[in-house]
Amino acid sequence: AASGSSLASVRERRKKHLVEKDESLMEIGNRAFSERNYEKAVTSYSNALLQDKKNAKLFSNRSAAYSALGKYGKAEKDAASAISLDPGWPKAHFRMGFALERSTRYQEALTYYSMGFEMSSKQCYKKEKAMIEKALRRVEQLCKKLNLHNRIETDAKDPFFNMVRWLKAGGARFPSLYMQRYRDEHRGVHALKYLKPQEEILYVPLKFIMTSIDARQSLICKKIEKSKVQVESAHTWLAAYLLSERSKKESSFYFPYINILPKSFPTIPLFFNKSMLDHLKGSFALKKISHRNTHLRKEYMTIADKVAEFSKFSYEEFVWARLCIITRIFGVYANGVKTDGLVPYADMLNHKLPRETSWCYDDEKRGFTITTVKPITIGEEVFDSYGRKCNHRFFVNYGFALTENPDNEAVLKIIFDEKKSDLAPSKAAVLNALIGSNFGEHEFQVPAQFDQKTQNLLGFCRLMVINEREMGELLRYHQRKLTMESNKMTEYESYPMKIIGPLSGRNELEALALLKKAAREAMDKFETTIKFDEELIKSGEAEKKGLNFQNCVVMRLGEKKVLNWFIRLTEKSTELLKLSFPRFRSRILESLHEDLQFDLYAEHVLEPIVKKKTHCFAELMKASCHTTGTQQYMRYP
Repeated sequence: AASGSSLASVRERRKKHLVEKDESLMEIGNRAFSERNYEKAVTSYSNALLQDKKNAKLFSNRSAAYSALGKYGKAEKDAASAISLDPGWPKAHFRMGFALERSTRYQEALTYYSMGFEMSSKQCYKKEKAMIEKALRRVEQLCKKLNLHNRIETDAKDPFFNMVRWLKAGGARFPSLYMQRYRDEHRGVHALKYLKPQEEILYVPLKFIMTSIDARQSLICKKIEKSKVQVESAHTWLAAYLLSERSKKESSFYFPYINILPKSFPTIPLFFNKSMLDHLKGSFALKKISHRNTHLRKEYMTIADKVAEFSKFSYEEFVWARLCIITRIFGVYANGVKTDGLVPYADMLNHKLPRETSWCYDDEKRGFTITTVKPITIGEEVFDSYGRKCNHRFFVNYGFALTENPDNEAVLKIIFDEKKSDLAPSKAAVLNALIGSNFGEHEFQVPAQFDQKTQNLLGFCRLMVINEREMGELLRYHQRKLTMESNKMTEYESYPMKIIGPLSGRNELEALALLKKAAREAMDKFETTIKFDEELIKSGEAEKKGLNFQNCVVMRLGEKKVLNWFIRLTEKSTELLKLSFPRFRSRILESLHEDLQFDLYAEHVLEPIVKKKTHCFAELMKASCHTTGTQQYMRYP
């Protein structure tokens, strides 16, 4: 009996020693935490837990230390253990809420904060209640600010939920991003936290990317290749692969991604009915739409006629796949090979200029990454840049148009009539050297800018109104240039002629008159004025009539503004060319910087003409062939 009593006493002393040791380790951890030595705090709490694995307070404290170190996954795990050990303890729920909040999982954090607050209200946890309530209100306001009620990927019934789960399970990372639905099928990607410049915000492993290289190795594309059919567009290979994978349904590895792709493209003008297309009357977008439809049908019929496996897909399905490709594709270099492909989640970013993010394929990481190039505040939409494009490309390819787009273009048509044109054979020869064609209608798709496209247009106009003496000087100039460069003469078609610069004051005035006539004719094809369309947009009337109508208005308005720019350029230039040089300089200085593109034309074309007041071609060429930095605004052959 005495021996048994002695043994019990030893056990009691050992238990007391262990408890004292645990309390000591916890105190050491608490002191380290207060001193912000979080690594030491974690070590102390971990050692204490080795002795007592059912101590909710130790798990709670270590969770706080892990959160302070930014190890939110471990903090969440410890908080879950604390809740499991003491389900009614408010602070354990606070720890879980905090770890989730720091992981930008705000809606989940809100749930745990709410549970903790409710517990603290029912029990005597005055200190915890104040702390939890503060956190709860903070996250409630944040959820409201971020419109998280419109968050897509947290709804288990939404296909995007499965896609996100699929990506994350395979190693994709985008913890600071979330998708928000705006209306109907329109959505965007937003920041869950402040994003600093040069921060990687998305990583998608190669295995998730449907590349053209993968497509060419697929069974259906091998069948197409074997048929020897001429495939016109590289996008067709990827479209065929996409259709093949979609036909596999759930058995396809890519099903979670394919399942979120649009079922239709109602904003793409290829599907507009006649009444909607009528709103584009006068716009060259109508011709682009017609050409696209013709090309797609020809491509489909050519392949379907030769490849039985491909013919099982309808023309409508083929168009759907091609539109999925063109609206979502990324061009990349992967492992040193140039390719393109569909990148899940990355293709959800909308367009904006100037660019706010950059993307590439990272060979070392074996995946696609997106990195910020500027700070992005919490809740702000995160954009990609589709590049600088005319609205017709955005409109026809993507189904949207930008209200303000400095890269908008318009089409001007000028007819070179052999019977009505003086010096027709010489003009035809020069023109053939320039663009490989001569008589007939010539179209110029140009922006409201003094760029190479506009210089080509001006050069063509100059050639159309050239007189015999100017033609002779033009040809002699190029012959002398060729003689100096190669000591040999060549025929007209061998001349390295690209742009015809200003020839004389007379010629420039007539060229401007021809240009103005072409711009007026293009403008007259529209049924509405610039003012009318601007009022439709400003008043909100265009938006009320639907997105497609609004895009039609924006598209045609952009073209008319470009045409109006050319009309104003011709009118202003015609006045300036008639002035003396002192008066010319005075007028230019009065309006300097109002229109930088016109300033370039005035400096490199008008000023040399007015200054020289001469018909000496060589002197004019020398005066106007001016280079600034690496940009030669008037590039002469």
